[in-house]
Amino acid sequence: MENNSPIIQLENISAAYGSKTVLHDISLQLCQHHFLGIAGPNGGGKTTLLKLILGLMFPKTGTISFFRNGQVCDHLPMGYLPQQTTFDHSFPITVKDVVLSGALSRRHHLMAYNSTEQDYAHSLLEKVDLGNKSNCLIGQLSGGERQRALLARALMCQPEVLILDEPNTFFDIKARAWMLQELKEIQKKCAIIMVSHDLRDLFSVSDNIAYIHRHLHLYKTSDTSINQLEEDILHSNCLQREKHFH
Repeated sequence: MENNSPIIQLENISAAYGSKTVLHDISLQLCQHHFLGIAGPNGGGKTTLLKLILGLMFPKTGTISFFRNGQVCDHLPMGYLPQQTTFDHSFPITVKDVVLSGALSRRHHLMAYNSTEQDYAHSLLEKVDLGNKSNCLIGQLSGGERQRALLARALMCQPEVLILDEPNTFFDIKARAWMLQELKEIQKKCAIIMVSHDLRDLFSVSDNIAYIHRHLHLYKTSDTSINQLEEDILHSNCLQREKHFH
């Protein structure tokens, strides 16, 4: 999907937890309606990169800029599906109310949800095949159903960027295929950033794949093959191990 207008730009970003640097000199941009896949080993900095983009932490060095219609802006509406979300299964909140709570980031008040918001939440639940579970308690859903409800919640704010951290957790093969197909539809309305350990899933949907292991290696999927990508990443990991042991 061709659109070269950047909406997020990271320049020379480094990030650390205390004295431990987890990202070093990362430069990256995300364009409108583009799908960016993020891969890398555990502890390589993938989730840290998401936190930086979401504004949940600040970089040690470098800048993060946001753009709308070619102009710098303070922020963009973002939907976020985190890697792990814990629920008190006894908490009496319905599936629909969980989805509606995703609208809070775009509201300036805490009044009751209006009919437009209610209708949109219902349409999202239908989209993720949970329309018949709208009034169920969230704790009554299976792990995969909860993940779909949380995807609907992330879409409730009508994001310009949708960020997903391992969204296929709890999904079987059929549900994973559904998720990937659904994300390609969602991409028509917003840019997507998705972290996954499954390179083949990422390759099937992404315009670019950022391999993060403290440093960044960026691959354009139209210019490489999945086999070449896997070989390059294996070689990169071997070099990292050699540096560690010397």
